[in-house]
Amino acid sequence: MALRRHLLVICIYFTWDQYVSGLTCAHGYTKSINGTCIDMNECLTDPCGPKALCHNSEGSFYCTCGKGFYSESGDHLIASQVESHCRDEDECLTNPCGPNAFCHNTEGSFYCTCGRGFYSESGDHSFAGQTESYCRDYNECYTTTIICGSDATCHNTEGSFYCICNKGFAGISGETNYTGYRKRCEDIDECSLNLCGPNANCTNTVGSYTCTCNPGFISTSGGTRLNHSDKCVVFDCPSADFTKCSSVTMETGSVQASESSAEPGHDAGDPFCSVIGFFRDYNVCEKLHSEDGFDSEQHLMNITTLTNELLGNHSLMENMDVQERQNALAVSLQTIENSVMAVAFTLPDQEKKNMSFGNIEVQMEVLRDHNISDAKTVSLSAKGNQMDIHWRAVTAGDDPGFAGVALIAFSQMDSVLNGSLKHEGEHLRLNSHVLTATSTRKNGDALVEPVNITFRNEKERKPRAEVVCVALNRTGIGSRWTRQSCTVVESNATHTVCKCTHLTSFAVLMALYETQDPWHLLNLNLISYIGIIISLVCLFISFVTFLVCRAIQGTRTTIHTHLCLCLFLAELLFLVGISQTSNKIACAIIAGFLHYFFLTVFAWMCLEGTQLYLMVVKVFNAGCLRKRHMFPVGYGLPLLVVGISAAVYREGYGTSKHCWLDLKNHFIWSFLGPVCAIIMINAVFYCITLGKLAKKMSTLKKDKPKLKKIRSFILTAIAQLFLLGCTWIFGIFHFQEETIVMAYIFTIVNSLQGTFIFILHCLLNKQVRDEYRKWFCRICCLKPIIYSEFIMSSSVPMSSLRMRNISTSQERNNSLRTKQ
Repeated sequence: MALRRHLLVICIYFTWDQYVSGLTCAHGYTKSINGTCIDMNECLTDPCGPKALCHNSEGSFYCTCGKGFYSESGDHLIASQVESHCRDEDECLTNPCGPNAFCHNTEGSFYCTCGRGFYSESGDHSFAGQTESYCRDYNECYTTTIICGSDATCHNTEGSFYCICNKGFAGISGETNYTGYRKRCEDIDECSLNLCGPNANCTNTVGSYTCTCNPGFISTSGGTRLNHSDKCVVFDCPSADFTKCSSVTMETGSVQASESSAEPGHDAGDPFCSVIGFFRDYNVCEKLHSEDGFDSEQHLMNITTLTNELLGNHSLMENMDVQERQNALAVSLQTIENSVMAVAFTLPDQEKKNMSFGNIEVQMEVLRDHNISDAKTVSLSAKGNQMDIHWRAVTAGDDPGFAGVALIAFSQMDSVLNGSLKHEGEHLRLNSHVLTATSTRKNGDALVEPVNITFRNEKERKPRAEVVCVALNRTGIGSRWTRQSCTVVESNATHTVCKCTHLTSFAVLMALYETQDPWHLLNLNLISYIGIIISLVCLFISFVTFLVCRAIQGTRTTIHTHLCLCLFLAELLFLVGISQTSNKIACAIIAGFLHYFFLTVFAWMCLEGTQLYLMVVKVFNAGCLRKRHMFPVGYGLPLLVVGISAAVYREGYGTSKHCWLDLKNHFIWSFLGPVCAIIMINAVFYCITLGKLAKKMSTLKKDKPKLKKIRSFILTAIAQLFLLGCTWIFGIFHFQEETIVMAYIFTIVNSLQGTFIFILHCLLNKQVRDEYRKWFCRICCLKPIIYSEFIMSSSVPMSSLRMRNISTSQERNNSLRTKQ
């Protein structure tokens, strides 16, 4: 059974072997050792080529392109290399590397590298895509700190960097931004660009520059160095007095001269030079330019403290004359004014700053970055005084957007000022604090809008006491207080308001006497006008009478004619011109003519006294006074006096109140001197003449009527001299003191001079009265009334009288000879 089975297997094997050996395998198969067909692995023969992958299958195979390749035919499966080719696939088209990297395609693959300015996160130079690594920005500014150099700033960017030159530096070609290596920034010479503007000096530094204001200017932010958007504005500290004296040092309570010598004309040790030299050492303009980090507030504190001590040194001030004291005061006020403005420039916008230093108090304010023309009025106050000024008034017209103003009040100035306040012939005293108004505006033109200053009166003002607003006028030859540019707006017992057109130092002065009451002024004007008009009419009638009345013609009548003419012109000019003070030139001319005409009146009076003296005393020379002698004396000598007076002191003609001679500097004596001399000469002549006449009347009885007539002439002349002389004696007191009593006396007497002369020489003269009756009767067609005796006695010519006197003298001489 087992054998049978074994044989069966052998038979089957041989049978299969014979079948197989006769069998052919299909495509894709191959016979195995045992003759069977088995799958043939075509991939072993690389049927797909190098760029494809071979995949064996049962009885066949297929190809697929390898990674990084694609089939040229577009089929995913390809049968063989003949059927299709695999081409390299450019993976970079799909941006496998990510941002900031470069993709590099290779045969069947790719690799990534980071761009310039980036680095691989993994640290490898290349990587196979984002799954392996990515590119990060490379911060060149951090890793290479000197990449831009020391004069530039590095700024990192995505994948790069750039450099910006520091302020004050630029590249060689002028650019301020650059990228790259081996470039450097160089210093810019900003001074060549004129960045400082006008009135400033530029100094170039490494990487920057500085602007400093020139001498005489200050920065709008204070000091001399310009900051951003600052400008240099005028800030001068002029004083010609600084060059006249040497420097001094100030000890507590005293001023001592230094060793340096003064200019000729000023001793270094004199009081004036002591004060001037002291303020020169505290000149804020010099301190601004010579001291780094100058502290303007500390400087102001120092100078005000020392100024209080200096002005309190009464013995020092009293040793100066009036002009030196005013100049010293002006320098002190200006020095403090400049120091205050140096502080004002440092203030922020619209801040009011108050500072007090004993006798000196300050308030200041600054306006910045505003339209000045739209700004309103600013009010400042110090020590109870107030200043109101529009911002427009403190700019120079160009509206720079910056303006500053300050008010400074000085107390205890009476001892310094009152000795020098004889203002334009008036005795005045200080009745307020001295106020200095100053601003950033430094030109000397009038303000576009006036400033109103309200003073607090130191002493209560009397109802009719005159007050005067005065301003300190600084000139190259000195300083003086003047009414120019300031007027009184209103004044009461406690305050006085002044309106001024310039900024300087101001004060209120009060007269030592009260002015006339308005009611008295009205009365005086009325008396003056009525009286002078009547006087002019009387003088005109007298002048015509002396010209046409034949009965009284002679030397004395000629003198009276010209006396009336001169007095008529003087009175007429006095009436229309004595108060015309608005025009100074016209007022001076009027004063000059008044001076001349009144001198001619007294000159003709002197001639009348001389004529009477010759008539009675010097009988033989009584006829020697002729017109060729009288006119040079009557008109020439007054002209000579006026000419000399005008040449010596022409400013003496015209005052602020009257068109008459100035009372200061004794100029009034150019009129009073000749008048007093003439009065004294005539008084002597009349005394001698009356004495001689009294003797003759006692010895010559037959000539007594004639001698009485001469006596009446003399008495009339004396009355005339007394009238005119008294008029100007009262005039002296009136113009100097202006009391109400003197005003009435002078007005009445002066306005009736012509009337008195008409009464003395016409109405009291019988011959003239008779002529008046004749004229009146002829005009009215009436029969004239003739006084024959009067005519017989009064119509005797003066020549016959002189002949009679001559014969009398001859008879006396003959009798004396007979006795001898």
